Amino acid sequence: MIPESKIKELVQARIEGTKLFIVDINVSLSNKINVLIDGYDGVTISDCIDVSRGVEHNLDREAQDFELEVSSAGLDAPFAVSEQYKKNLGK
Repeated sequence: MIPESKIKELVQARIEGTKLFIVDINVSLSNKINVLIDGYDGVTISDCIDVSRGVEHNLDREAQDFELEVSSAGLDAPFAVSEQYKKNLGK
């Protein structure tokens, strides 16, 4: 199983210097990786693609097969991290 800490490290490196932040990372026993991101200016499909590619290029599929899904926090999803509260203050 790929450690969540490794995925978090890769995502953090990719979003460093942007207005994006990690909401949640989950890695199942079958190596299905779900990354949920948000941003102070929202999240675009391009942001999700960029994060996905950043993670994929740093994992070896030959050593360990995995499935990766990067998505944005939905409008109807409850807040999970303090950055989401800060983002929505005054709105």
